[in-house]
Amino acid sequence: MFPKSLDLLYVARTLTIGAAAATFFGTLWIVNGINAAYTSALVAFVLFAILALLTLGLAIACIRLFTTARSFTPSGDQQAMKHANRYINIATVVQIVANVAGSALLMLWGHADLVLPETVLTVGLYLLALAPLLRIPHYYLVGGFLTVLPIASVLCVPATILVAEEALQSWTVINGIVCGLAFLGLGAMNILLTARIRRGQYQQNGQAFVVQRSYSGLLKG
Repeated sequence: MFPKSLDLLYVARTLTIGAAAATFFGTLWIVNGINAAYTSALVAFVLFAILALLTLGLAIACIRLFTTARSFTPSGDQQAMKHANRYINIATVVQIVANVAGSALLMLWGHADLVLPETVLTVGLYLLALAPLLRIPHYYLVGGFLTVLPIASVLCVPATILVAEEALQSWTVINGIVCGLAFLGLGAMNILLTARIRRGQYQQNGQAFVVQRSYSGLLKG
């Protein structure tokens, strides 16, 4: 089903796009989670300040990778890359449609508190759909986590929890903060891998699995 080999620079380009998306949406999820936590103004300020610094660092790294993209043009199997692009485009459209339709139906049925868990779930499934194509371990790990946690939180945790006489929106807090951090982590790993691929620290041997082997070595280091 999937190409046996993908140009490493094509993989790096895909990872860069994924890092930008993870930075943007991961930040939005965390903002929703912090707002739903009803923390004190001081605590909220500190959390938002930390988030702003983290997001800014990831955003700058993504911009630098995008601005140097022309110097690292993929030159491998064109058919394999066309096949990969077609698969990614289809998976992206399916994820967007499922997310929008699911969110609209949940709000129509009076379950707005399920919108964020549903969004996270669709993103997790999307990452799992890309994982066999890119053959990179952290797509399986983060995708699985973003798929399991929303379901587990809804099934095992009440929608609201009373904390200091305030109704804490637990599903939004859990999925917003925890899943948002996991998504930002995926973005950071994408950036690191892309930078190392571009620096020539991975040697292309015509097999996409070289990315996975190199990534495993990176974890050990």
